[in-house]
Amino acid sequence: MRTYDKRIGFLVSYQTLIPHGGIGQFTKSFCELMDEHNIKVDIITDKEPQDNEFVKSLKANIIATTESLAYTTHSNIFMYGDTFCYERMVNFRNSIIKALESNLYDALICNTYESVQVASTMGLEDCIQIIAYTHLESQSFKDTKNPFLHSTNEMMRKQLDMSGIIVGTQSKFNQLQISSYHLPIPITERDLLTEYTGEREGVLFVGRWEEGKNPELYLKLIEETKLPARVMTNTNGAKKFEARLKELGVDYKIAVSIIGQEKVDFITSCRVAFNPSTVESYGIAFLEQQIQMPTVALDGMRWLNNFNKGHYFTCNKKNMAEVVTTLYNEYDDPKKYY
Repeated sequence: MRTYDKRIGFLVSYQTLIPHGGIGQFTKSFCELMDEHNIKVDIITDKEPQDNEFVKSLKANIIATTESLAYTTHSNIFMYGDTFCYERMVNFRNSIIKALESNLYDALICNTYESVQVASTMGLEDCIQIIAYTHLESQSFKDTKNPFLHSTNEMMRKQLDMSGIIVGTQSKFNQLQISSYHLPIPITERDLLTEYTGEREGVLFVGRWEEGKNPELYLKLIEETKLPARVMTNTNGAKKFEARLKELGVDYKIAVSIIGQEKVDFITSCRVAFNPSTVESYGIAFLEQQIQMPTVALDGMRWLNNFNKGHYFTCNKKNMAEVVTTLYNEYDDPKKYY
């Protein structure tokens, strides 16, 4: 039996334990890093997650409340502006209690924003370190756009001022906005650090079909350049991308919720990445892309301050086709980029 040096409770909603989201990727890389340092991770979640390959791949024990409240009522009430789901918060509370019945923790790390208030008001901070990790831009900035009500965004920020918690964030830039510790995200797939020697083609887009990821601009770029399209997304996004790319009549490949070597192979086989996101708390996909290929983003995006300006390219809506096409032709061999 393995004996661990420390034990950490990692609070995250079951809905984010998916391979095509930043929190899911962070969960994976965090668990791998802790395992290497002989630290046991218990993923404490609001509901039992789906039994899939991604969840099975996590180097962690999963703990969820035995009886969970449904979220249907909350979803029906807040269809046009989301807020704290108190049913989820009750589920988190019960899951924490269940976890504490058989485990002692050195720290609880709150990833889902609703878990911050729950963990920080249970009277645990005297014996367990409570860490709130920022995953939403609205936790660090006031002037942002997201599906949440203004009051909810305000409360998210106020929660981080609790005296009994430590706040962690992804980058030095984010750290300057709020009183916090810089706790960088471990790299998601380490094989992305290996040089690729094969043929490359296609313009890579990574993200779900949602306004902040700006998929429409990516499609406009493909329409203007007629370059091969390469998309990594989820099931719902795949349907929308495929319908539109068929209309454009271009060469395309769409990867759905891939992880591990399949994900590495898909990324490394692309020649240029286009990341037109307008809202990011950090941009983990952007980090993955620029390791392997020239990566292009829109000028003036605040989240770009998280990254070294010498490691990516920028464009605007008028010259994006020219910038991407030039890079596509220039870096036809991976060695040229490395």
